Amino acid sequence: MYSRAEFTQQTARTAAVQSSQERRLAVFAVLGGLLQLPLIGWLERTFGGFAGTHIALAVFLVYAAVVVIMMVRMNRAVDRTAPVCPACGVKLTKLSERMAIATGKCDRCGAQVIS
Repeated sequence: MYSRAEFTQQTARTAAVQSSQERRLAVFAVLGGLLQLPLIGWLERTFGGFAGTHIALAVFLVYAAVVVIMMVRMNRAVDRTAPVCPACGVKLTKLSERMAIATGKCDRCGAQVIS
């Protein structure tokens, strides 16, 4: 069982991890997306329409895969730092976290989470 102060610290730590990961993801997604525009033009001028388009498609797919991997890592990092119900072991994130703050209980099993 968490004290209110411990629970607040834990949720603040989770929010900080999420914010940091989201910032990295946003920077990479925006810069990576913008940098692809001149790359596509250069590839089409250098390799021609057909080959340039296929190379650009491969670059985009790699970019998309990296974005997905970053999102998965972000979700795992948030899950690792999220507070856990002492009774059922469920991660208290999002709505569960807000319910625990409001009621002091787990929204899944009803056990007391905050004393």
